[in-house]
Amino acid sequence: MKHALIEHPRQPQYIFPEEERRVFKQEIKDLFARVRQGHLIHRCYLTPDALIYGGKFSRTKANYSAREEMSAIFNATVPISDRAQHSHGIIGVENGPGMESAMRTKSGMFFSGIYGLHTWVGRDVSKDSVGLMSVVMGEVLKGKRIVPDQSDFILDSLPRGLGLGRKVMAEFGLTIGNMEGFPEDGFPYEKKLNGLKHRLNHLDSGDLMTFTFDCNQNGQEVENAYNSEWTTLWARELLHVSKSELDIEGNFDPNAFIFRNEWNGDSHGGFNYVVAQKPMEFAIDGDVYKIHRDEKFGITNSYKMPYEMTKTLANDLGTDLTVYKSKGSRIALPCFIK
Repeated sequence: MKHALIEHPRQPQYIFPEEERRVFKQEIKDLFARVRQGHLIHRCYLTPDALIYGGKFSRTKANYSAREEMSAIFNATVPISDRAQHSHGIIGVENGPGMESAMRTKSGMFFSGIYGLHTWVGRDVSKDSVGLMSVVMGEVLKGKRIVPDQSDFILDSLPRGLGLGRKVMAEFGLTIGNMEGFPEDGFPYEKKLNGLKHRLNHLDSGDLMTFTFDCNQNGQEVENAYNSEWTTLWARELLHVSKSELDIEGNFDPNAFIFRNEWNGDSHGGFNYVVAQKPMEFAIDGDVYKIHRDEKFGITNSYKMPYEMTKTLANDLGTDLTVYKSKGSRIALPCFIK
């Protein structure tokens, strides 16, 4: 149905190039039309406040993942460093370093423990994250070359001129579980496999790829960890960006949504929704969306890959594999050797 709702004139302040804005608009339309679910993680850290709220969420008492992720990184750093040694040193490549607190803790713990590191490359779609890298990582990794790279780290090539050395690619923050899909579709194994293949395409024979993932299958623990005031504020940032950057007409109200994580054991996933707290009617490009109170829309997914699945992945990727776990065994850190 096409219809133009009346709204007072306003002047959006665009943060996207025009083509990227067109893509973003379609992503938001797909969200409210329920054509796609869990496809917006790359849009959830576009603002400084989103980075702050994400950091606050990671430090809540119920959120076991941040504490145990640090434990897994600590347990893995020395053995990975030993395995990575190369006569030309090490090039560290980090996908999605995120906020300053994550750089100073997770990135700092891991890469400062990699003996022979001469270059660190930080790859992130968030311009705010990229803007922090030179200063923050320059302090954390004193004397090392810091290469900020605003990019889609899954698809875009590595920057040129990184020099010689073995590459160690790391991805923290448990983002490896943020895959698109509906709960009824089951665990998206092929998407996981293809995503790792794309990452490996950036590496050479003998290079290492590692990431952290949540393997916890206790749904109540997952829901308790995610549902908080900070995740609501974090999710609203995406909706505020949508309102300010897109031509949305009507009574679309970002502050009238709350965040809710719902566990689905059959698909090994925690599904992250924004839930309307009042009726709304708005239009994007003339397409009208009528939302009722308590309707939910899936912005991101947090799949919890079973621990045993790493062996299947290594076999399908044709790589060697060693897996390290956190003290509580909820978080795992596999290391794939190309």
